[in-house]
Amino acid sequence: MTNQFSGTGPAIDFEAGVLTVLRQVIKVRLRAELVDYNKTESSHGRQVPLPGFVHRALLDHLDNHSVLRRENGAEVLFRSSRGNLIRRNHFYRTFKRALAVAGLPATFRFHDLRYTFASHALDQGVPEATVQLYMGHASADELKGTYHHQVPGAAARDRKALEAVFYEETAGIVIPDTVDDDDDKAP
Repeated sequence: MTNQFSGTGPAIDFEAGVLTVLRQVIKVRLRAELVDYNKTESSHGRQVPLPGFVHRALLDHLDNHSVLRRENGAEVLFRSSRGNLIRRNHFYRTFKRALAVAGLPATFRFHDLRYTFASHALDQGVPEATVQLYMGHASADELKGTYHHQVPGAAARDRKALEAVFYEETAGIVIPDTVDDDDDKAP
């Protein structure tokens, strides 16, 4: 297995423990399409540390699921039970079931994971400028405006800090094998 995962660029570098945000799935004329992620200039191509527990979960996933290769050469790590790109509504249904399994309130939003990541990173002493880059925020002011209540404080060091926070809490969580897509058309 190679250390880097993606047909059109290194989206996941397992050896370095880094995820690079390159693409997203959007809905175009009732179809899910994979496009370059470019919400803001600072969000495309940003690198995010991949803690060891995520690394292990991704490798477990790859042991049990094949990678979907798109016509443009891009590889997709997660897909629906029919092999399609996962549309937002199907993802959220599965996410809500996972919340129940994890014992989290149904009001917990997927976006709350971003806040959790940033909050813990700042609490662990990761510098604001580094968290800003991880989050894809255009400016430090945007980060401070969202996380002004956090204490301010290098990707490998930050990965270890996040590992210390999340590993114990996530060690027993079982990740679903598939995502339902009842009304998707076959590829």
